[in-house]
Amino acid sequence: MAGEGIDVIVLDGANRFDPYMVSTFAKRASISPEGLLKRIRIARAFTCYQMTALVEEKLISLLKKKERAAPFPSPRVILLGPVTPFLDEDVSEREVRPLFEKLLRKVEEMARGGVSFFFFQPSIPSASRAYLARRLFQISDLAWKISLDDEGAKLILEKELTKISDCRLRIAE
Repeated sequence: MAGEGIDVIVLDGANRFDPYMVSTFAKRASISPEGLLKRIRIARAFTCYQMTALVEEKLISLLKKKERAAPFPSPRVILLGPVTPFLDEDVSEREVRPLFEKLLRKVEEMARGGVSFFFFQPSIPSASRAYLARRLFQISDLAWKISLDDEGAKLILEKELTKISDCRLRIAE
């Protein structure tokens, strides 16, 4: 998206964003790495409290900054591992559920306001909190499962509610 001139905001809950990989991609695609990286804003969350605060508070300020800065389409928001910070077993179930629902309500509200979200969530090892991924799946308009094997990457459409161009909430596992 950034290579197409669209600003991107990455909220990383899985500590997966790699600027060096982005730079390598840019060089291969004959795009200025500096120009590409300038179109990407990143914020990391290491706890469920931080992830909720990123979506509720920081994301709004990042979106408002971008609206003032350029007349381009609104930035796309990518959440890497949005469920991952909520898997901390030191945080009680009593705290996790309301925090996650609070995050989802804010995402849905912003999506109704025209913000496009893309979720990328690795498989969840803990069966006790797998409901979080199911809940994320429920609110998504479009969901793809991405698997890697000896033959390469496979994309499997898991859910599609509307025309792809109308989707505001997307998830990839």
